[in-house]
Amino acid sequence: MHAITLARQLLVATLLGAATLAHAFDLQGHRGARGLAPENTLAAFDRALAEGVNTLELDIILSADGVPMIVHDPFLPPDMTRDAQGQWLPTPTPLIRTLTLAELHTYDLGRVRPDSRTARDFPQQKPQDGERMPTLAQLFERVKALGAADVRFNIEIKTNPDKPQDTAAPDQFVSAILAVVRAADMQHRVLLQSFDWRPLKLVQQQAPDIPTAYLTVETRNANNAAAPAWTGGLKRTDYPSIPHMVQAAGGKLWTPNFASLNQAALRQAQQLGLEPFDLGRLLGDDPGAALLHPAQLAGQDPMLAGQTNDMGNVGPQRRPGLLLQPVHGAQTRSSVHRARLAAMAEALR
Repeated sequence: MHAITLARQLLVATLLGAATLAHAFDLQGHRGARGLAPENTLAAFDRALAEGVNTLELDIILSADGVPMIVHDPFLPPDMTRDAQGQWLPTPTPLIRTLTLAELHTYDLGRVRPDSRTARDFPQQKPQDGERMPTLAQLFERVKALGAADVRFNIEIKTNPDKPQDTAAPDQFVSAILAVVRAADMQHRVLLQSFDWRPLKLVQQQAPDIPTAYLTVETRNANNAAAPAWTGGLKRTDYPSIPHMVQAAGGKLWTPNFASLNQAALRQAQQLGLEPFDLGRLLGDDPGAALLHPAQLAGQDPMLAGQTNDMGNVGPQRRPGLLLQPVHGAQTRSSVHRARLAAMAEALR
């Protein structure tokens, strides 16, 4: 059985159990479908759309000339970047913000370095030589050209208060992204999210019609909720819970790291009026992470769980990078997708 089909079936079985499809689901392509094609390239997004996703998840860094580029890290990805001569770039690779669009498009991101961790994590990924780092505008154009009128975009703003020299400032990010979104008339189809709450506040002020999601992580190695630089000046000690902080920041959607999501936090979010089904991504690149998720909820009905971020680093083997997100009070956007989910659930009863 195709790995991606099996992954979907496992995910649906885990989330739905023997339940019916009373709730809608949003299938997201994480960085496109990076288990099957080079991440955050048009090839990856094409593959995700071919797999029937409802939402494309992606990351944005600004180039030296202020163009919103689709890339996860502030520097050229060393595991997948070759120069015009076909040579792998030595590390450290250049920062995106130091290169213009024209300069960035001289690099080939169409395959992974054979000895890299990315190659080990995604053995099914197929090379697509000649792929360039796409712009946000190019992705919008591609989706329109393919006639994918119902597909949405989950866009992460990749500013870093701890390393402000690595990227443009939050106001520059927001201005550039909103300009592209408006030019493409995509205001009604995008969600903007970030671990850095500063740009989210700016989006709320400048484009209140565009939803924003507040990402949080509370692990041994990272805790943005405890750092006022990341929360727009809010101090964790001033609030009884992180949901209270999100509410104070003006947020409606909270996306917690899966390891810190529990029933108490979920109930607090619900009581404060935060959208529980938009709490974050429920799945990342690993179906094993999804299978673990109900245990993380300490018996909470997974249909009430919403999503959590950063599920992709759990488990021994990664999968094609598809995310399954419950959508509160909504109909599935695709009758084909709804029928596919129903068939999967029925097959696994």
